[in-house]
Amino acid sequence: MSWLVETDKKSNQLTSSSNNKKNLLASLSVFIAGFLSSSTTHAQYDIHALDDAILNDILHSYTDHVASTCTGSADTTTFSFEYQGVNVDSEWNEAFIPFEEGLFQASMTHTDTGNKSWTIRIGKGGNMYSHYCRDMHGETIAPQNRLNSPWIDQVHQIVSVNEELNGAAGKCNGDTCPAYYIHGAGAYQGDSPYTDVPFYSQSLARTCKENHCIFASWSQQAHLKTIFTSPIISFNKYTNCGNGVIEHTQMIFK
Repeated sequence: MSWLVETDKKSNQLTSSSNNKKNLLASLSVFIAGFLSSSTTHAQYDIHALDDAILNDILHSYTDHVASTCTGSADTTTFSFEYQGVNVDSEWNEAFIPFEEGLFQASMTHTDTGNKSWTIRIGKGGNMYSHYCRDMHGETIAPQNRLNSPWIDQVHQIVSVNEELNGAAGKCNGDTCPAYYIHGAGAYQGDSPYTDVPFYSQSLARTCKENHCIFASWSQQAHLKTIFTSPIISFNKYTNCGNGVIEHTQMIFK
C-alpha cells in the first residue's frame, strides 16, 4: 500500500515564511548522514540523543503538525534493532527471504493482554514492510510475489511523483523522460547486476522511545536505469495507541 505525494512546491511547506528553515533542515539532514559515515569515534557522542532531537525538531516544524493523542501505552511497547530472523508465519515469497536481513532496520511490538498484540518490521527506508498479529489475522502485508520487487512495491510506503517529468515527451533534451517515481522503500531490481541485491532506501536517522519510533530515510528512484536523482527525504513515525491501534505519521522533505 502506498500514499502518492506530488513533489511540487506545495508538498513540503514549512512553518517559516523564509527559506532559512528549509536550509537548516537540509543541513541537519546532510550532517546526520555525514556523521554516521565519518571515522569519528561515536563513543564520544550520544548519537541516539542526537537523532532523537533532530527528528522531533523536524517533525514539529511541519505546517500541519498535530501532537499525538496516543498516550499511556509505553509500558506495552518494546523495540529492537536486531534482526531476529524470518517470521515463517508471514509466508513470504521464498525467493526473496534471503534479502530480508539487508532490508531490516527495526521492529516494534505491542503486547496485549487480549488478542490485539502486534509486531511491525521497519525497513531501511523507514517504511513498514511487515504487520503481524499472531492472535488475529497473522501477516497483513502481501507475500511479495511481484517479480523483481522484494518489499519494494507491495508495502506501506510514501511514493513521490514529479508529474511534469514522469514519462513526459520532449522534456528531457527533446526525448521522452523515463519514469520519475520515488519509492520510500527503494528501487526495483531493474538494473542488473547492480540491483541483483536490492538497493533499499538509505536510513539517515532513527529513534525509538516510550510508545513510538521515528525514522528519516533517503528515498530512491524506483525505476532504474534513470537520469534522475532523488531529492526526497521521507519521515515516518509509528505510535502505539494501545488496543491494537497504530498511529502512522508521514512527511516528505524536498
